[in-house]
Amino acid sequence: MNGGSFLIEDQKPGDVFTPEDITEDHKAIARAAREFFDNEVAPHVEEIQHGNHDLAVKALLTAAALDSNPSSHPNVTAEWRWTSPPF
Repeated sequence: MNGGSFLIEDQKPGDVFTPEDITEDHKAIARAAREFFDNEVAPHVEEIQHGNHDLAVKALLTAAALDSNPSSHPNVTAEWRWTSPPF
């Protein structure tokens, strides 16, 4: 399914993701991502955009550390674990 094709092509109901499909885990991921961006990236956006790659690398390493220790992040429950990115 590409772009808005779901609007003009027949789709199986299970292939369409709706807000009702969002779970508490999805919400926790969104909160964690927003908090991470607000605390670790946003304060340095201007510097990163102007070529301070050290800050970008630091943010990526911090994100990777969250992946290996999800319980250190307040928006991640003990039962839920980060998954590795698909690349």
